[in-house]
Amino acid sequence: MSEASNSNSLSGHNGDSGNTGNSGNGDSGTTGTTGGNTGTTTDTTSNDSTGTLVSGSSADTISTGKSKMIGKSVTAIKKIGLYKSATFSKKSRIVWYKKMPRGRQPQFVVIGTAHSKGGRLRYKVRDVNRNSKTYGLVGYITARKAYVQETYYESQARAKTKYTLKTKIKSGDFVLKKGKLTTKTITVINPKGINAYKTTKQTGKVTHYRQGQQLTVKRVVHYNLTTRFQLTNGKYITANKQWVKTGLVKMPKHVTVKQGANLYKDANLQKKAGHHYKAKTTLKVIGWDFSNNGTLRYRVAGGYITGNSVYVRRS
Repeated sequence: MSEASNSNSLSGHNGDSGNTGNSGNGDSGTTGTTGGNTGTTTDTTSNDSTGTLVSGSSADTISTGKSKMIGKSVTAIKKIGLYKSATFSKKSRIVWYKKMPRGRQPQFVVIGTAHSKGGRLRYKVRDVNRNSKTYGLVGYITARKAYVQETYYESQARAKTKYTLKTKIKSGDFVLKKGKLTTKTITVINPKGINAYKTTKQTGKVTHYRQGQQLTVKRVVHYNLTTRFQLTNGKYITANKQWVKTGLVKMPKHVTVKQGANLYKDANLQKKAGHHYKAKTTLKVIGWDFSNNGTLRYRVAGGYITGNSVYVRRS
């Protein structure tokens, strides 16, 4: 087994599978044999507010209007398809986006909304993944929250862990607000870290926070169609979910090589850095990243090594 070629096999999800079917009313990308109700399309974009439907099925009707999602960034958290029309079918599918780790999840800007024949809400989007072959593509995706979420935090997320009033809360990680436990701590997860600024416009850089650093949030501030976190020290940082994550994110401090591992210059493990670590070698972990295929890598002194548990053990 080659550590460089090993990547996760990511299967699809039934909610947006794009298979042919016979209902047309669900959100599985099926071709229906029953038309259902004719949906209404709201297709107001940042460049064209005339309501012109650029691509879609003949059953889609046009309606001018304004959705609160227009102009916002959304992220695919599960496998989804991009389609030419709001009524999904195998024939109208443009491309699949497979499920990826948080830091590599595909992002889109919403430029309109529509409904399928069965009345399912869709987002008309533009692909904004600059380093991808799909960059700039326009089409329709599901609007189901189980598959697509807003890229930016809209509020301080509730803690997923169940706490009682008798639970000992350490280091102020959680605060009790209106009877609900809300996260107060966030962790920087972007491999290159993030910058902090004096203003919400992200002007006047004051400091840089590295990946893995934990910060304390005072409040969430809206700026145009995005949001920022204001820290307790008064500085502002991005609230992009691919750059920061609410709560504590634990990273291994060290890994021990189990079967030998090579050092690489890149997270895709394509360019060797000229060093091979023998079994039982312990390395200090500086950070983590993912390959273009979504495979975990550890950043160590001088480059990257595989994160595959077959080759290394967290310690």
